[in-house]
This record gives sequence, C-alpha cells and structure tokens, in this order.
Amino acid sequence: MDDSQGGKLVDKGQHIFKQEIKCIDLGDVPEGRQRFKFLMAGFSGPQVKILSLEPESCFKSVST
Repeated sequence: MDDSQGGKLVDKGQHIFKQEIKCIDLGDVPEGRQRFKFLMAGFSGPQVKILSLEPESCFKSVST
C-alpha cells in the first residue's frame, strides 16, 4: 500500500518461490511511516515466512 498514491496497492518487485503461496498478511502501517516493514506469507507446505518489505531488502526472508 502506498500512501503517496492514495493508499493504492503498488507492485514494487517480484520474487519466485519454490512453493505456492496460499495466504499473505500485512500489519497496520504505523503513523509516520509509508509502509509496513514485513509481509507474512503462508505456503502450501507447513511453512510461514516473514519477508522484508524495505526497499533495500525487498522479499528477503527474515524468519521462517
């Protein structure tokens, strides 16, 4: 979500994963910030990954 574009969902990059993503979740954007720092992704196997949404490390795995 990009506040500078009226809260629109904006494609900032892509990453190919070996498993199908079944669900994603984002936290609320804190006041004073333009984006939430992390994306939580649930995969088809019993795995959840926490991914960075920071521009310099977009989609880098932070935790599994």
